[in-house]
Amino acid sequence: MSLNKNVKWLLEPEVFEGEEEPILDALNKLEFEYEAIKFGTPYEDCMKCFKDTDCVVFHGSLQLGRLLQKEAKWTPGVYCNLPQFECVYYYPRFGNNLLNRDYVMLPFGELERRKEWLAELFGKKFFIRPSSGFKLFTGKVVSMDTWDEDLNLLAFYGVELETIVIVAPAVEITSEWRLLVVDNKVVTGSRYMDGFGFRGRSSKPHPEVLDYAQKILDESHYSPDSAWIFDICEYGANKLSVLEAGSFSCCGLYRCDPETVIQEVSRVAWRDWQAKQS
Repeated sequence: MSLNKNVKWLLEPEVFEGEEEPILDALNKLEFEYEAIKFGTPYEDCMKCFKDTDCVVFHGSLQLGRLLQKEAKWTPGVYCNLPQFECVYYYPRFGNNLLNRDYVMLPFGELERRKEWLAELFGKKFFIRPSSGFKLFTGKVVSMDTWDEDLNLLAFYGVELETIVIVAPAVEITSEWRLLVVDNKVVTGSRYMDGFGFRGRSSKPHPEVLDYAQKILDESHYSPDSAWIFDICEYGANKLSVLEAGSFSCCGLYRCDPETVIQEVSRVAWRDWQAKQS
């Protein structure tokens, strides 16, 4: 692949707790220009790293990413189309392929009033997550036996009453894979959780995982960004499902092949930059 070294990278390595080191190594090996900034660096200082007219790719925190989307003039800048990373947007597009296919959506403030109804639907334990791509809180299995404690833990994050949440049956997941999608094609991936818990340094996806993900992409035509993250999980007797979708710029890459990440994202970033110039 012919690489255009005019693409520049802005990274916030501390956000990903050491998982960004392979990306930094790959940028050095491939001789791309980049800036690695400290977490908490004011966005005004970040914007001084490159010229407004530069082709820049950001990878870091959602907080900084949102500010750069509003203030920085780089192209592409931040690959983070948040409205299309809301469950209320992409759930209808994946439907029966979702792990949480049998879901209901309701305001967070309605959970207490409808808890008996939810128990009738899903039993004594069920899963709750926000629809928002802002990750207002981490999805959690709640129990009727510890309802008050579980709900108070979610409310601790300052969730507004009107915030839409997803409620679905609790399903035991045995493996999770993070895949990088570029131009609606799966280009690399990494297993980041298995039956023993979080495994940031685990293996590459099996071919059947890649084939499954690509089949879902081809059927759904869901393509929120030139580059984005697609999570696939395994449950039950080796069944695969769509877990969630997320932004490239503000999600961890775990052990996705770093050179492939840099090459593929830089390729579409330069194309997007060129399109903006015409």
